[in-house]
Amino acid sequence: MRGFGDGAISVNRRIGERRLKPRFEVVGGELWGRLETMASLAVRNIGLHGALVFGRVALPPGSTQLVTADVDGQSEQLRVRVTRCDASAEPAGFDIGLEFLALSDRMRRCVEDWVAAGGLPEVTA
Repeated sequence: MRGFGDGAISVNRRIGERRLKPRFEVVGGELWGRLETMASLAVRNIGLHGALVFGRVALPPGSTQLVTADVDGQSEQLRVRVTRCDASAEPAGFDIGLEFLALSDRMRRCVEDWVAAGGLPEVTA
């Protein structure tokens, strides 16, 4: 391989697990930070106090999450607490119980309308 002065680029690639899955390496002592991920959740059941959703990623019970719901083409952010997370009857998924910590007036009206109508429209969280 030619040196850097010759216009060549040296690439040192490690072959192995890093190609298959994301990997986060922490070097040194304690390192505090924040990691944000996005995953789609399908709403199974909803009420004024919470929702049962299906997801491909397990959420830790007791954790607080920020969920963005797409309702009638508009985004609505909800702060929720995960109350349970159990393996679903569907393969490779989880049934996740969410408790609403706060609902905007708009979201409260939407949930009330869904409950009164006896069903859910197409909603993703």
